[in-house]
Amino acid sequence: MNENNRRVVFVFGHSTLFNVWERAIAIAKEDGIEIAVVDQGAINRAPAGETESAGIFEQADAVYFAGIRYFPNFESLASLCGKARYALPSGMEAIAALGVQDESALRRVEAHFKSGSVDEFANAARFMLYKAGVLQEAPPEPEPPLLCGIYDPAHSAEKTLFSNL
Repeated sequence: MNENNRRVVFVFGHSTLFNVWERAIAIAKEDGIEIAVVDQGAINRAPAGETESAGIFEQADAVYFAGIRYFPNFESLASLCGKARYALPSGMEAIAALGVQDESALRRVEAHFKSGSVDEFANAARFMLYKAGVLQEAPPEPEPPLLCGIYDPAHSAEKTLFSNL
């Protein structure tokens, strides 16, 4: 593993918020954490020999793998992901390919994603490094999304508007 940098790789088989990830990468870099975000489809479209995908995974301490089996590179990506100190698959196909399942960690990482903030994306990487044994402490629990509570029945407009009737 890479002794100087702590590396986390996130592999997505679907669209992801690369603009948010760019900012999260900058935040994590301040803490000596390297984040790589991989689009499975982009690697699939790269001409043979022109992708550095193996190098991205080579020194990864932790990998989040949400790959899609229908891409021809699924098996090779799964193999690369499986070499990391800690691999967290997301989805039935990825779980089956890596042969591991950590539901509580998956819920936690995905809660960081769902929060929608740049800091929480960086915290997803920190949590992955914690699970890999690279960091001694886990980051704080994810904050609820900014819009949390709008659709909460306890705070509904109906209850507020008609509570005095």
